[in-house]
This record gives sequence, structure tokens and C-alpha cells, in this order.
Amino acid sequence: MQNMKITEPTAERRAVRQALLVHLAFKEAIAFSSDTFWEEVKCVGFNPELDQLVAVVSVKQTTGYQGGLCSAGSTEYVRFFVDWGSGLTNVGLTSFAVHDIPNTAPDPAHPISYMVRLTIDDATHRKLCKHPVLPHVRAVLSWNSIPALDPNQLPVFGNHADADIQLRKQFPFLSTFVSEGVLKIPEWALEQIDLEAPLQAQTLKVTPLEALLPRYREQDVPDHRTLYPALHPLVEGGVSAAGMAQVNFGELAKLKIDVAALVGTLAPSANLGTVAPQGNTEFEELTCAGLDTKSDTLAAVIKIKRHVGYGGTLCQAGSTEYVAFWADWGDTGSFGTYLGTAMVQVYDIKDIQSGGLSYAVVLPANFSAHLEPCGHPNLVRLRAVLSWGVPPSTVDPNALNFWGSRLDVAMQIRPGRATTGLTGLLFDIGSVPTPNISKTTYLAFPSAGALGIGGCSALADRPFAGKTSVSGSIFNGAPGTVYYSAQFVPHGSTVRPGTPVMHGAFAYTLSDPTTPPFFQRTVTYTSTDGWYLFEDNPAALQVNTTNLLAEWNTGAVPDGAYDLFLAYTTDYPITGTSNIVYTNPTAIVVSNRDFTVSQTASTKVDTRFDVDLVIDEGDCNKFEQSATIHGHLRAVNPYFWRWTLELQPTTHTQGTQPVPQCRGYGSLADQGATPSEAWTLDTSKLDKCGYTIKLIAYDRAILNSNTSSAHSASKAVGFAVI
Repeated sequence: MQNMKITEPTAERRAVRQALLVHLAFKEAIAFSSDTFWEEVKCVGFNPELDQLVAVVSVKQTTGYQGGLCSAGSTEYVRFFVDWGSGLTNVGLTSFAVHDIPNTAPDPAHPISYMVRLTIDDATHRKLCKHPVLPHVRAVLSWNSIPALDPNQLPVFGNHADADIQLRKQFPFLSTFVSEGVLKIPEWALEQIDLEAPLQAQTLKVTPLEALLPRYREQDVPDHRTLYPALHPLVEGGVSAAGMAQVNFGELAKLKIDVAALVGTLAPSANLGTVAPQGNTEFEELTCAGLDTKSDTLAAVIKIKRHVGYGGTLCQAGSTEYVAFWADWGDTGSFGTYLGTAMVQVYDIKDIQSGGLSYAVVLPANFSAHLEPCGHPNLVRLRAVLSWGVPPSTVDPNALNFWGSRLDVAMQIRPGRATTGLTGLLFDIGSVPTPNISKTTYLAFPSAGALGIGGCSALADRPFAGKTSVSGSIFNGAPGTVYYSAQFVPHGSTVRPGTPVMHGAFAYTLSDPTTPPFFQRTVTYTSTDGWYLFEDNPAALQVNTTNLLAEWNTGAVPDGAYDLFLAYTTDYPITGTSNIVYTNPTAIVVSNRDFTVSQTASTKVDTRFDVDLVIDEGDCNKFEQSATIHGHLRAVNPYFWRWTLELQPTTHTQGTQPVPQCRGYGSLADQGATPSEAWTLDTSKLDKCGYTIKLIAYDRAILNSNTSSAHSASKAVGFAVI
């Protein structure tokens, strides 16, 4: 394959890139914004069953990323936003490392497609199947600078991609039917019934063709779409006795269907893959595909284009979109290695907007036998093949079914030593990729350059708090033979084994695509010694699609720095002779220190508390409309992030705000307003009314593995303008 033509950046663009590398404070003087010369987020989608947002980023150039694979390189950050109904809201941040990688034959040329994903908690936003929930989402990409919390703020280098998605439907409880008036339970029975007990689920039935066809014809869905899953056996390989036996021609005759004509329409699909990389994309199409390099995880995003033609509503079984992945080792064009097939259910949804719905499929892979050292970048061509209604081929990478499409991209395999032996990896801690935890401060998302205390949204240098997830994988182990234990020690300790991060019951989800549409099953193990069976069995399509291995209750240990690592073995139960292997440790900081708040109204800040807010003239005072109110506040924490002041009610403030309205941390040593800071409020534009000013203080802790959460506390004071 020929290398791409490299476009040289202008001198001005190079200077801006270098300025951002040297000092982030230069951002204010940079004229560029949303520059996609080096990198660009191409698409964003959602997998409802996994609760995972997925974005694919195209890295376009061979240089400009601060070093090769043997160096730290630089970081591409992606922040996700979701509009739950009142505007785009930050739901979390993720990232991946990027490096200078040359175009070297026979490897495929740039651009390289990287995938990032983020698991979100959408449970409170789900509704019953009759009411599909279709939020708008945004992925904001920013190179070497953490994206702002404002979804509309453009990065210097990067961009954003938008999409509409579909949430998983809410599983009904008895209380749901009662609250919606569907079910009325007598008072005498309520005391004997648990309204919150889950109901027994049953497998949804496929909508009969005789019921589906008339409705679809009214909505301009062609018969060869509706009947495709039934007719496909007649098309694939030609009409055969075996294929004819799979179709109920008696039922089709009742519907006045010309089977021969439909088969003739579909028949060219048998050879379509050798003619063009696209099937019929009227209903669905692949928009992008990529690799999460650190975890050997593949993903693709599918755009659903119409509101009907997918086999039924959310209250029914719907239909399946399949994506098969293939690797072309050596860039020969053969795509000879089948990597697996991922799936997602889709439905008829009448409220779909003109832009369609974006779904994501995710497939764990294993590239440990194909690793190369960092001095030899390993670029590989990846093919994704989409097929609706029937599975794609697992033996022919060129085969393309009638409804679907094909996409080829380049992916970068993580550097390392090739092995077919048992090997473990730790990918993420608390939803943060391990490369994005500082090796000097041990804080997540380390800041690069000056922070500037005037900027109230910069959120970096983060410790961990609450329930902290541990994600990783163990490759090349025989199914059912490998046990693992996530462990920790005080930072710097060489003691092994360490302390298990958890005991007792632990549940995680395995994908199970053999029983659609329920592609998952939850596995629960109870351990008394902190060792758990590694359940993955890719050959049987049983894979841990979130890579979650453990959850550490960090509140059970003192705040401080700890080394976290993965231990694994095939010699279980553990004895003195067990051969236990340990991954390299990742150091993190734990900080569960919350804020203390003064509850006393006073004219002086009480320095015994972390958070306090006072009006110097006293709380609940009256002020003339032209007066200037003076006050002080306190907001301190070892990992202080910011404080904000809010004046309410906004309907009477005429846009007036306290000065300053907020302050963010300016350095790692900045612990906030110590002992206190002054603020003022000009009342000249305020309506004559009663008001409150609320102080909200935040620390930087990643709380319960949610990168959009932190500890916070507040205090309010009141006054009146007369």
C-alpha cells in the first residue's frame, strides 16, 4: 500500500503547536481554534447494553506529537457531554497517548484510528420501552490540554463530534405500572407486595412477518428489507434444498410475495464484496472504526438512518447489527485474520431525528502475540464489515451482505514483547488510563504548564476517592484456569503479595452474543482471600466487555499514595509454592477528605472549618439599592479545585454577579482560600428583593470512578435590597 502524501504544516501552525507544548498560558494569545490538521474526532456513538460512549479519533500526521513510541509522547483528551434535557452536561473525561510514528512500508500509512470509551450511569434517565430516550451527545477532543467543562468552548487543537443516541429501556417494576396508572392494586394487597421487586424477564419474540409487512409497506420499507433475514439463505450460495427448507413459503404466499423477484433483487449481494466496499446503506452505515490501543479493544460506530425497518419497537425484539473485524498483518490487502464479531440491537423508533442515531459495538481482542518493541511502531490495517439481520462471513473478509457496508482503517498496536504465554495488563484505574497518571505526583490527568487561578474550569492533577475501579485483562490463559487479585501497598513498598483491594462478592458482566438480544450475563463470585477466577473465554464468546476486574473502597484506607498492581496465577488455591506473577505497579493518590462546613451566621470567617461564607455587615441585612456589599469566604482542601459564588434569584439580578465569581487552583500547592478571600457585590442594578449568595467549593478527587464527579460543599447567606 502506498504511503499517504504528507502535508507540511505552515510555519505559523508549527509555532502555535510548539507554544502549547511549552506553556499552556500561551493559549490566551493563540489565534487558532479547532485546528484539525494533526488530529480530529470523527464520530461518537453509544452502546446501550454496555452503557458505553465511544469516540474514534483520527491522528493524521507523522510528527507533531512530542516524541516517538519510546518516549512519553503527548496526550489526546476526549471529554464527553450528554444532554439529558436541559443542555449538554459533562459526564466524564478519558484520553490516550499519541506519538510521532513514521509512515514506513509495508505498514499502512496515516491516518491512524484510535478509539476511546467511557462507561456512564444513565439509569435514572431510562424510561419504559414505549418512551424511547434519545439524548444528544458530544465528544470534545483536545490535544495535550484538558477540554473545558463548557461544551461550546473550542480547543486549540481538536474539535467536537455530535450524535443522537438511544438509552437502554428501563426494566419495569410493579411500582412503575402503578405510578403510570396501568395497574391498580387494592390497599389490602399493598402490604403483602414488594412494589420494587424486579419482575421476571422473558425473551422478546420476533415480530411475525405477517404483522410487520403491511405496516412496513405503508412506511415505504421495501419487501426485500423486511424479508431479508428469511430470504438470505436463498441468496447466499444460490437456492438450495437446505436454504429452501428454512423459509415458510406457505406463509409468504399468503402475503402475496414474489419470492423469485425478491431473491433476484438480493442476489447480487453475493458478489458485491469483490465489486465495491459498500452494500446498501439506505438504513445503516459504518461511520468509523478504531482501536483502544492500551487494551486491545476494537470498536465501530454505526449510523442508523431511518425510523423504521429494523424489525420492531423497543417493546419488541428489534433486529441485530453485526460488525465483523479483520486484521491485515503485513498490509498485504488480504485481511486474513478474523478477529471476531460484535453486535448491537436496533429498533423502530419514530422520534428519530434527521441526523439518525449512532450506535457503537465493542470487541475485546488479543494482540499479545503480535507486539513489537517501541523502536518498531506496529501499524496494522483493520477492516470492519457491517451486516444487518444476518451475521457477516467469518471466513471471507471480502464478503459483503446486501444490507451493510465496509470500512478499512489503520490501527496502532501497543508496543511490547510478543508472547503467547500468560500475561496480564492493568489498563485503567478509576476510569483513568494508567499512562495518564503522573509518575511524579501520582495524580490523574497531570497538568502541563501554568494553570492560572482566573480560569475556574481547569480540572487536572486529580486524586482518587470512594469506590475506585480497576480494569485490565489477562491474555493467553486457558479458560477457567487463571485466578487474579488486584492488590495495593503503600507507595514505594516492595512487599509482595500486597493487600487485596477487595474480598467478598464481586459481579462483572460477560458478553454473551449467543442469545440475542440479551448479549450479556452477570457473573458473581464470592472470595474469602481476594482471589477471583478470570472468566473470559473468547473462543466461547464470553468476554468481559468493560475489562472491570475489581472495585477498591479507598475510604477504608488512610489518605496517601499507594502502589496498585495486578497479581495472577494458575496455581490456585494459593500456597507457599504458587507461582504468582505481578504487573508493574501504578502509583496513585487517595484522598477521601471531604469538606467541613460552618453552619453559623457570622461577620467573620471561621477558620476551624473548610468552607465558610459571610457578609461583613452581617447576614440577613438590608442594603440600599446603590450599596456595595462586602464579604469574605473560605474554601480549602489539600486538593482544592475551585469555588464559585451564585446570586439567586437570577430573575431579579439583571445579570449582576459577585466579584470575583469564582477562583480555580493555580498550582499543586494551592489549597484554596486560606485563611479567607474577599468578595464584593454591586447592588445598583439589582431589583428590590430578597437574595441569597451561595458559595460552592469543590476538590479535585475522582469520586467513585466518575471523572465528572468530585467532593463538594456549600453555604449560603441572605440579604435584601430596599
